[in-house]
Amino acid sequence: MKGEKMTLYRNDRNSLVRIVGITGGKPVRRLLSDLGIRTGDSVCIKRNAPFGGPVLVERNGTEVALGREIAECVLVEAIT
Repeated sequence: MKGEKMTLYRNDRNSLVRIVGITGGKPVRRLLSDLGIRTGDSVCIKRNAPFGGPVLVERNGTEVALGREIAECVLVEAIT
């Protein structure tokens, strides 16, 4: 639902979401920043692998795979 906050890992395929926060401390924020993912960015979830697999997200035409532990640290809200 639009405006509802949850983690990146808990969203469905083809969801367009806005990153509203990052938990997990400085190492997680640094890793995501190095990948070009920051608070306020909009990303599209391309694939969410089952059984604890990675989440594939696209931002500005670049796809990035995030492991479950990192994806659980990214708080998002649906925008469409």
